[in-house]
Amino acid sequence: TRLRTVTGVQTCALPIWQQPALVTPHFVSCYGANDGSIKITPTGGIAPFTYIWTGGVSTTDSAGGLAPGTYSVTITDAAGCSGTYTASIVEPSKLRDSLLSAITTIGCGSSGSATFTAKGGSPPYTYKWSDGNTGAFNANLSAGTTTVTITDAAGCIAKDSVTVIATGGFSVNAGRDTIVCLNDSIQLNVSGIPGGSTS
Repeated sequence: TRLRTVTGVQTCALPIWQQPALVTPHFVSCYGANDGSIKITPTGGIAPFTYIWTGGVSTTDSAGGLAPGTYSVTITDAAGCSGTYTASIVEPSKLRDSLLSAITTIGCGSSGSATFTAKGGSPPYTYKWSDGNTGAFNANLSAGTTTVTITDAAGCIAKDSVTVIATGGFSVNAGRDTIVCLNDSIQLNVSGIPGGSTS
C-alpha cells in the first residue's frame, strides 16, 4: 500500500478504489423520463470533499434530473485522497395497453363494451374511463368514442380509446318549415324502423 504525505499529514493509507462511500441511486419513475438521481455519502476521508461527475451533471454530493445510464463520480478529500464510484440509473419497461375484447356495434337501447389490459410499467394498474367507469372492463359504452386512462403504481400513464357505432335507429322528417297554431295537426314521416316507414 502506497502512502502519501501532504503538509505533514499521512494520507491515502488505502488504495483509491477502497476509499469508503455510500452510493444511493434513485431510478427514473417512468419509461423515457429524466428524473433519476444519485446521492453519494463519503464515510471516510477528511472533509471538505470535492466531486467531479462524468458529463458534468453535478459538482456536489448528489446529481438529479438524470436519464437512464451509468454515471461516475470522483471524490477528493482535503488531504488529496480520491476515489471513483459508479452507479447506474435504470428505467421500468414502457407501460402499454391493448384492447382485449369489444362490442362496438350496437342497436337501439343497447350498450357496447370493451376490455383493456395493461403490461409493463409498475403494476398494479388502475383504469379510469371518460364516462366515469373504472376497471379494465366497461359494459356501458354508449355510441361515440370513450377514452380510458391507465395508471400504474409509479404514476405512469397510458391512454387509449374505443369507438362504438349505433345502427338500426330511425329518423323523423317533419317536412318543410311551417307555422303550427294551437290545435293544428302536422304529419311526421318516420323511417328506419323495422317493417318500413310510418307517418
